[in-house]
Amino acid sequence: MLGKHRNLIRQLPADGAFVTARELAARLGISARSVATYVGEITAEHPSLIKSSGMGYSLDGEKMRRIEFSGAHPPETSEQRALYMIRRILENEGETFGIEDFANELFIGESSLRKDLPAMRKKLREFDLFVEHRNGRLAISGDEFCKRRMLSEAILGEFNDNILSMSAIGKAFPAYDSGALKDIISEICGERRYFINGFALMNLVLDLIISMDRIKNNHLSLPPKEPGRFGKDERRLAQAIIQKLEPLYGVTFNQLETDELLLLLFSRLTKVDYSALTLENIKETVSAETLRIVGLIKSELGAQGFMDFENDDLMLYFTVHIDNLLWRLDKNYLTKNPLTEQIKNGCAFIYELAVMISGVINRETGRFVSRHETAYIAFHIGGMLQMQQSMRNKARCALVFPNYYDYANRLVEQLSQAFGSSLVIEAVVTRAEEAQRHKGADIILSTVDLENSGVAEVVRVNPFLSDADRAAVRNGIDRVVKKKKLERIRESLLEISSPDMFSLNMDFKNEKEAIRFMAARMISGGYADESFLDAVFEREKSYSTAYGDIAVPHSMRMDAAKTGMYVCINEKRVPWGEGGARIMLLFSVSPNDKTRFYDVFENLIVLLVEQANSRRVAKCKTYAQFVEAILSCLE
Repeated sequence: MLGKHRNLIRQLPADGAFVTARELAARLGISARSVATYVGEITAEHPSLIKSSGMGYSLDGEKMRRIEFSGAHPPETSEQRALYMIRRILENEGETFGIEDFANELFIGESSLRKDLPAMRKKLREFDLFVEHRNGRLAISGDEFCKRRMLSEAILGEFNDNILSMSAIGKAFPAYDSGALKDIISEICGERRYFINGFALMNLVLDLIISMDRIKNNHLSLPPKEPGRFGKDERRLAQAIIQKLEPLYGVTFNQLETDELLLLLFSRLTKVDYSALTLENIKETVSAETLRIVGLIKSELGAQGFMDFENDDLMLYFTVHIDNLLWRLDKNYLTKNPLTEQIKNGCAFIYELAVMISGVINRETGRFVSRHETAYIAFHIGGMLQMQQSMRNKARCALVFPNYYDYANRLVEQLSQAFGSSLVIEAVVTRAEEAQRHKGADIILSTVDLENSGVAEVVRVNPFLSDADRAAVRNGIDRVVKKKKLERIRESLLEISSPDMFSLNMDFKNEKEAIRFMAARMISGGYADESFLDAVFEREKSYSTAYGDIAVPHSMRMDAAKTGMYVCINEKRVPWGEGGARIMLLFSVSPNDKTRFYDVFENLIVLLVEQANSRRVAKCKTYAQFVEAILSCLE
């Protein structure tokens, strides 16, 4: 779009109000005929962007925003616009920005943009920064270190969680080769046997580019750093990287900037020989505070009955991760996890356990653990929980194989090698009648023709497994596991809910009203005591329990008198967190029903984050329709 066309567009209000050709001509210092010509040229390139009528010309502000932010998501919410303004100001310190400037850039009205200033102030306060608003002009004041952390957060906030990548960072800072920077860091760290995971590396590259850009623009007033943690090896590593960066990017790292680089590096790097690490010598690698907090986590989650932390290798990785996390929190370094929303929506129960761990860390250190760091914790918890839950997702098998030397044993060995993670062979029998009498078998594998009794899945295999046999066994196991899961969820759902625990179209102003109403019903029904409400609010305070159109508030204490689920469905969305919910499910959980809670909670969230399923369930008018819709979606 040509500059003269942009100048004309900026004279048209974003709210669609009409401006006459004569007024536009006067503002731009051109003729009315030229205005008509410009409008025609703009319309040829972007049809329907400008509307013409007897009242003059009006702009489709929303369409202009999409054009302006082509290839990126335009700021839609108050928080997104606040981050956009923060980034623009910090990246261009020395220039002056006003409300009118941002209104023109974002193609929204000035009055609407003024309503975003509280969100801007709130976000800046998180980083000990302040917005100055004088005579319509905006500026940000505060410490340089805090400005860099804020700028990193603002840029990350513009990325969709699944597109944070080196190419995205390159687009944000085209003057810097993010790929080359990544290679430099990886090569130098690898030579010195330092490890960094891919997600942390992307965050490090972004923060390092921000630091270099601020240095080049003479923003150097960093506070003194604490060099105590860093020895000669760490400083040699930093100097090796600096020697590559200074000539490549034309920057100079003074002592304070070198200390800042050390903090950036070692908030993400680890140098741990896991092969030599044991539960006995780990105290030589991590801090005493880390061991204390990990001990509390093991004790509290173990008491809840969710985790037993039996696997030594996973426990060692977890402990080292917590040690690094505590250090990052102490230094106020942010790490973005591009899989946060995917983990929260797809592994809801594992994420909830990670929230519990974040709560312990917050309580013990006074430091808030972000949702991104919580998702990293979920990686470790997922590995532990997966081992504990694996037996529940295995099919129990009886094998029919007529006696012929030891060929049955050979087939058992083949099956175990191919399907050991999903199949448990409980019996090997020689006759079909024995297999069908074997109680508890989910699937019968038979080398002879066998009539399907309807009780167990029957799969015919050859004495020596072929590729076709393996595919048939895998399909049979999948059918069995799905059937067992469906039956388990059906039973649990009917056990914990009832028509008395269902409400329709309640007039809630926000999530607090919804929680108070549902909690009061559950308390009066004998599901929980008076402390339940406070416990639910305590969990909600950590991170919102909203997942798209659904919200699943609950207490993390799992100490209710009875396990139950209150269901509330609204045609109109109830404001909840940063979004809104139409399906609200409040859970109470008794100490003896944690497994049932896991089944229902995890599967309902995974089910209802799918919009087709949530729309179907949101149309239900009765409890019976709700149950039928859930089971139908599961099937």
